[in-house]
Amino acid sequence: MNYRLVLRQLGAVAFLVALGMLLSMPFAFEHPLKETPGERAGLFGLSCSIAVSVCVGFVLRRLGRRPSGELFQKEAIAVVVLSWFLVTFLGALPYLFSGVSREPGVKMNFADAMFESVSGFSTTGSTVLSELENPDIIPRCIVFWRSLTHFYGGIGILVLLVVLGGRNANRKSLANTEMSNIIAERPPGQIKKITGILFSIYVSLNVLLTAILLFAGVPLLDALCHAFGAIATGGFSTYNASVGHFASATDLNAPLIEWSITISCLFGATNFMLFFWCVQGKPGVLFRNEEWRTLLGIYLVVSLAVLISGLAYGDFNVQGTSDKPMIHGASIDEKAPLELSVRYAFFNTASMLTTTGYCTDEFDQWNGLSRFLLLAVLFVGGCAGSTAGSIKVVRYLVCWKMMRRGTETAYRPTLVRPIFANGTEFDRERQTKILLYFVTYVMVFAFATAIILAIEPTSKWVERNLDVGNKMDDVISCVASTMAGAGPAYGIAGPRRNFGPECDVSKFLFCGTMLLGRLEIYILLALFSPGFWMRKKG
Repeated sequence: MNYRLVLRQLGAVAFLVALGMLLSMPFAFEHPLKETPGERAGLFGLSCSIAVSVCVGFVLRRLGRRPSGELFQKEAIAVVVLSWFLVTFLGALPYLFSGVSREPGVKMNFADAMFESVSGFSTTGSTVLSELENPDIIPRCIVFWRSLTHFYGGIGILVLLVVLGGRNANRKSLANTEMSNIIAERPPGQIKKITGILFSIYVSLNVLLTAILLFAGVPLLDALCHAFGAIATGGFSTYNASVGHFASATDLNAPLIEWSITISCLFGATNFMLFFWCVQGKPGVLFRNEEWRTLLGIYLVVSLAVLISGLAYGDFNVQGTSDKPMIHGASIDEKAPLELSVRYAFFNTASMLTTTGYCTDEFDQWNGLSRFLLLAVLFVGGCAGSTAGSIKVVRYLVCWKMMRRGTETAYRPTLVRPIFANGTEFDRERQTKILLYFVTYVMVFAFATAIILAIEPTSKWVERNLDVGNKMDDVISCVASTMAGAGPAYGIAGPRRNFGPECDVSKFLFCGTMLLGRLEIYILLALFSPGFWMRKKG
């Protein structure tokens, strides 16, 4: 293991985190600081966090001075995983130094801050915060930092390292490890140039969505934060009601806001290499891509099923309650217009399928079929090489073709047929790896669910006036949501609730499931193998 080279790369990551904190500071000056004590606390927290991040960066760069050799597979994995540990720790500091409150009268502790930071960088979007709209509880500059962690995590902070410097061999190792799940036609050429174009596409999509939201009447801070969350498929909002807040504001163009975010979530769930080919003047690669077409097919089928079942069961009726704001003056129990029902179904399906986690309605109160479908698509996710989490469509494609071939071999024992997906042949070894990934995913999911069921006190459900009998269903949805990187779950952590009441041990376990899901399990588990750190003999 080339420790000096690894430490030097980690130092650069710490500097990038400090830069993000610096960019968050101007949002503290929206109003005079003498009138906003919360923003003064936010500036203090960011300043202290920048100082710590810069110091850590200098120490790591100093320890890694004059490195020799190149980043090989081991070193690249170590840089990727340790970078995620480093950025989530540094990213938690602004919450602690600013004295952010999880809820009125309850300051965030270390478990809360780490949960929020991991959720941001892993683009999960789960939160422990209950009063996002009160600047005295969470300053606006911290709100921006919170969403900026989505921007960093969406494209992968290691991609910034590839773009900004390092030798070409080192860039290639980092890019291949951070984006190891990209399965598309990769062009020849320097890895820095390719990654730079991908990063430019990512930034351009964020700028485009921000401009659309501004045109729809959304304030700048809200527009930026929701753009970061949509393109990175993260889901941090600036409002307690998430994107549903915009529908209750009559001065905003709610349909434009919701449809633009819906489409942006689908963009985020698309393999970015396909956008690369579009930029190169070959859009046909996008439409020929089997995985992308399958993703759209799943989205349309599930959205229509949710719409039809929702109309049949009256899920979209407008309820004038404190939990569900009145929409455009509709009265209690008034049936929602068909156009609004379509928006509910298509928006929330896109949000859950792409593991974004924004919501416009309390979908955990919908009928059983809709709730099942939304939970099921959590385990699908987007395309490989996208910002979306979960298992990815291409793995299901390969497994489906393996099942079809297995069925056919029952009556044609001598059948030999290779399996292709996205124009790539999957040999026996790659098929085995995919099956092992499914098995490992299910085992981790079951293990985490069992632990949280055991340690999470039932009194939490009683305190929140929730049905204790739904505890197992709620915990299953929480683990599924955090592993998939989706954000909201059902019940105790539903769309209009949060993970704040969970015990600290559960929050740290959820941090683990979020990182496992973001790093696709094996890369993270490799770090805990003793042989990983040993020097190769001979």
